[in-house]
Amino acid sequence: MKTTLTLLLVTIYYSVSSQSSNWFNYTCSNKIYDLSAKGDKLWVSTIGGCATVDQSTGDVKHYNRANTGLPDIFVGSMYVAENENMWFDIHTRGITKFDGVNWLSYNQLNSNISSDNIANIREDAFGNVWMLCINTNSIVKFDGINWFTYNSTNTSLPSEYIRFFEIDNSGKLWIITGYSGLVQFDESSLIVYNTTNSQIPSNSISALAIDDIGNVWLGFNGLGISKFDGVNWNVYNMTNSQIPSDSIGTIVIENSIVWGTYNEQFGGIFRFDGINWTDFNSNNSALPAEDFLQFEITSNGDKWLVVGDWPTNKLIQFDGLNVENHDITNSPLIGNIILDIDFDSDGKLWIADYGQNSNGGQLVAYQNHNWENYHQQTSVSWLQHQNDSVIWLGMYNRIGRC
Repeated sequence: MKTTLTLLLVTIYYSVSSQSSNWFNYTCSNKIYDLSAKGDKLWVSTIGGCATVDQSTGDVKHYNRANTGLPDIFVGSMYVAENENMWFDIHTRGITKFDGVNWLSYNQLNSNISSDNIANIREDAFGNVWMLCINTNSIVKFDGINWFTYNSTNTSLPSEYIRFFEIDNSGKLWIITGYSGLVQFDESSLIVYNTTNSQIPSNSISALAIDDIGNVWLGFNGLGISKFDGVNWNVYNMTNSQIPSDSIGTIVIENSIVWGTYNEQFGGIFRFDGINWTDFNSNNSALPAEDFLQFEITSNGDKWLVVGDWPTNKLIQFDGLNVENHDITNSPLIGNIILDIDFDSDGKLWIADYGQNSNGGQLVAYQNHNWENYHQQTSVSWLQHQNDSVIWLGMYNRIGRC
């Protein structure tokens, strides 16, 4: 009998034993958006939910609609607060908090949040939660009860695109914009640092981090990095230091050590202890010759990187000597839009995997925990068994036969 469903993910239900049963979500999770370290585990957000990777064993656990209170599986950025609250921005579905036991979501239907399109969530030392509202280019604060919105209409914040922010120990927000420089904001005052009133190397900033004593570290595309202590600017580039590249991708602070990634021809990692620079790349280490997109450090000091070309990325773990690849996928799906399913006479499940767009999809078969996948040139919208040897496929601008 023909079965047609419109789903955002594939949910397959099966009996584990005669006494109990469980739900499992199989999703496309190879498109990674963010990394966040919490204790000995690395959290990974993807287009198909979240996953944790144990830094010692490499064990992977998936978090999706089957075993969490997440309102959707498309998870953007994440943040682990000092009190261990975890915050997730859910694509066009607001934000979700996980305190280790309970999941709580905020959206425009159940709160006064100004938009459901949120990114870059941070919780300050006073328990206030700050985030970017993408639709209105605003900074939003949530104190647990009330929502406050700050943008160019009610403050002196630049009207252009706000890219990213961090919060220092005193509660000040440090904000980087598209082309307006660095902004310091604390609700009562606002200061903009740009090339006309400071020694900042450029108004276009690629990376931002704040160390334990409040120094602000900035990365630039083509101009190296700079440290700002609130008064003085120290600029490090290939002309005046041993920094291996001036094209900075990310900056991470670990125990007062500045780490960062660069992408110049191929990616690498630099370490700066205030005096000496150390370079790790594909020529002098086990790191691959690929672009580095995300960077995080877990409690044992291991470096975790998302490498490769988005939207298909790889997660690697680097301990300074060795590299370990981690597969966080739980299925061979290439998208989370499933428009049709069917069973053959042997009970094998056949899935029309639409893919991410009309340029590519696949036919997927599943039985007894085994997967088979047959890639197609266009998206796959429906399937129909003519007999057990012929399957007809409905695809973008064509009909296929498999």
